[in-house]
Amino acid sequence: MNTNEIKIDGKVYKLGCNLHTRLLYERMAGKILGDNMLTLEHIIFFYAVLVSFNKSVFDIEFDKFVDLLSEDEKKIEEFAAWEIAYFKSLTLLSEPPNENDKKKG
Repeated sequence: MNTNEIKIDGKVYKLGCNLHTRLLYERMAGKILGDNMLTLEHIIFFYAVLVSFNKSVFDIEFDKFVDLLSEDEKKIEEFAAWEIAYFKSLTLLSEPPNENDKKKG
C-alpha cells in the first residue's frame, strides 16, 4: 500500500492535505490547524483528510468513524506517522537552502 493511503473498514483511502482539508478541519474543530492539537483534533484532521481526498467514496459519518478507530486504534498510529511525515516535508520545503550545501564552482 502507498504511504499516502490508508485502509479503513476494508477500503483503501487516499491521504493528503490541501485548502479544502484545512477549511473543513477549521470548521469542525473551531480552530486553526497547527501545533498543540489534542486527540480529538487529530481525529478531526484525519476525518477532514479522508473527506477531502476521497469525496466520491468516503461516506462514513464522524461518529461511526470514531467507532471504527476505537475498534482498531492502529489506524490512528498509521495516520499519525503520515501526518508527521507530511508536516516534516512542509518544513523542509520552507527552509532556505544551506550555504554549505551549495556546490562551489
